[in-house]
Amino acid sequence: MPARFTRLFLGASFAVAALAGVAPDAWAQIPGDTIKIGVLSDFSGPFADQVGKGSLVGAQLAAEDFAKEAGALKVEVIYADHQNKPDIGVAIARRWVDAEGVDAIVDLANSGVGLAVNTLMHEKNRAMLASATGALGATLWMWWFKTKKPDPSMMCNGMLAGLVAITCPCAFVDAGGASILGLIAGVLCVESVFFFEKHKIDDSVGAISVHGVNGAWGCLSLGLFADGTYGDGWNGVPGTVKGLFYGGGMGQFWAELVGVTVCFITLSIISIIVYFIAEKLVGNRVSKEVEIAGLDLPEMGAPGYSGFVFDKAAETPVQ
Repeated sequence: MPARFTRLFLGASFAVAALAGVAPDAWAQIPGDTIKIGVLSDFSGPFADQVGKGSLVGAQLAAEDFAKEAGALKVEVIYADHQNKPDIGVAIARRWVDAEGVDAIVDLANSGVGLAVNTLMHEKNRAMLASATGALGATLWMWWFKTKKPDPSMMCNGMLAGLVAITCPCAFVDAGGASILGLIAGVLCVESVFFFEKHKIDDSVGAISVHGVNGAWGCLSLGLFADGTYGDGWNGVPGTVKGLFYGGGMGQFWAELVGVTVCFITLSIISIIVYFIAEKLVGNRVSKEVEIAGLDLPEMGAPGYSGFVFDKAAETPVQ
């Protein structure tokens, strides 16, 4: 059941992000009152259990939720199996865009298919959403340099780190820049997790590394990888946004650095004030006994790990 839930969650995330991530020019080309999204995934090969039907159902659920808030705007979800072959994937994507009016393609789940379809979607000015390099970067870094094992939990955190990092620059970077900043996000996630653990900072799920460190990296990356496609006239500034690696110099990077620094200082001060007040009123930590037993029963009144008991001595869940 957890695996199915995860697939549905990821599929819904893909669909929602696709709905939000269509460029303004692409929105203008959407005919009538219907957005059509194509789930182009692996339905029969080695990735089918991770994506495939799970992503499709997730996209359909997300479309239903979106439709409830969109009034007359409707969302139609179609799907196809690319069989992990770039030529088949591109052929399907081309037919979808040219003949069936698909506005966005999501999932892909194969780097070869993803790169091929990305080229087509760029030419057609349509949206495509794929995510992989953050997970790849974290996995390889753990495998080659840290534990000599491909840690699945760090793989998941690397994927989340990549998604966090791309959030800020998503409209400004091309596929190559996105892939590079995603790889760096995966490595940063691993290194920052080990850094905070070494300095005895309690962050059991790596949230600071995923959202804090890579949120900052995502903002800074815009100043490096923005390709000059968007931003002309925004905030009264003439010219599109270009990063250092696309001939824009260091100006945008310094602007991003100022923004990140201001956010860090402001939120640190606010957090200190909020935690100080909470400490005085109710306290920030539960008792050590509750920490060991878990917060599910004391705080929520119901067990959070049905079918499992906790070995207090080994701190290992046993079935």
